[in-house]
Amino acid sequence: MNISEYRKQLLAAVESAEPDLDEGTRAILDLAGNARELRNQIKLISDDKRSAEEKAAAIDRLNAASVFSPVLRTKMPELVNALRGQLSSQDEPVRHRAFGTLAAMKDEVAQERLVAEIESEESEQEKLVPTAVAIAMLGQDEKALPTPLLLRVAAAPPDEVSRIEAIRHLPADKESLATLEAIMLEDRHPLEARAMASAKISHADPSAFLETAETLLETKGADHDLAPFVVQELSEIADQVEPSRLEKTKRMIEGMLDASPEQFKSSADELLAEPDDI
Repeated sequence: MNISEYRKQLLAAVESAEPDLDEGTRAILDLAGNARELRNQIKLISDDKRSAEEKAAAIDRLNAASVFSPVLRTKMPELVNALRGQLSSQDEPVRHRAFGTLAAMKDEVAQERLVAEIESEESEQEKLVPTAVAIAMLGQDEKALPTPLLLRVAAAPPDEVSRIEAIRHLPADKESLATLEAIMLEDRHPLEARAMASAKISHADPSAFLETAETLLETKGADHDLAPFVVQELSEIADQVEPSRLEKTKRMIEGMLDASPEQFKSSADELLAEPDDI
């Protein structure tokens, strides 16, 4: 869960259960209105005498308090400077929290450092933030993720988790098609990556997806693990492609039903249903 989602959940919990707040939530609300204690928590982040656990806890408390605190907004420059000072921390939990919090703020310094980590040729263990995590953090501001960089990671990632995260954040446009098609048709990649690539292609260019879907179904058959997902995507773009081309594909799918797995048949039901049946 990223920082933004955490804040939304905390705010929703408080709004729905104000009379019955637990001790921890009440403490966060008290902190939110206490200028002196907010300043102390910010200073704690930069205090070399404090442990990693204390620093991480302070960042967590400030993130939670920021949901409710107009006071903290006036201290944002101090908080940003304190967090920037932890971007090279030797303590991973502190470092990752600092990057995550600043990324949620769309801080340009943190964004530039995260892009540099993705581009780095160091091993994932040596990086300040692993590639997949860096992409997820930058994904809170899509403008901070250059498409060429995402395409490079999607095509040649340090690990499959990074490939999946890169695909997740790729724009569904024609610039991405060749890379996505190659991933979709390569069985050695995880199903999640191939299914996600399939969905991106269908949104970027329905006609191109129809052609790629036909290729996959013809060469790999109805029992291929991606086949049900491909048929489901065809249902979703049915009104965006040339009817005669789609009809040809539907007839091919119809001919595959008898010997196909149940999941494939279930996906095909919607695509093959007559308008009156829907």
